[in-house]
Amino acid sequence: MRRFAIVLALVSTLVPLGVDARPSQEPAPVRYLVITAGRTAGEQVVRQLGGGRVEATFEFNDRGRGPKTLSRIEVGDGGVPTRVEVTGNDYYKNTITETFSVENGVARWKNESERGEAPAVDRRFYVSLNGPPVEAGLLA
Repeated sequence: MRRFAIVLALVSTLVPLGVDARPSQEPAPVRYLVITAGRTAGEQVVRQLGGGRVEATFEFNDRGRGPKTLSRIEVGDGGVPTRVEVTGNDYYKNTITETFSVENGVARWKNESERGEAPAVDRRFYVSLNGPPVEAGLLA
């Protein structure tokens, strides 16, 4: 339950910064600061890559601990992720490699806590173990 509270606190304290104006077809990255106790402790940078693909880096420092991840998310029809890859390190600096995919009507996932598969029906949403805060925005 403590992890959930930390994530909610992080989501509520992300502060968007200005977006760079760049002449390209790809939107500029959006950068969010993670603020704890009134100080900048990290950031999340979200890039829209087109074709329903999103890339996000996320990190923060909490007294020498904190995650540093790179997430690649592909969103299918209805805004539901069909592929998620998260790499980097978790809050305690353990190496992570997390995957989720939907192929041929079957959802498969693997992370440091579990692995499994199930029929991909309806608009079920995979919530990653180590994903970035922007993932909660996709769910909303």
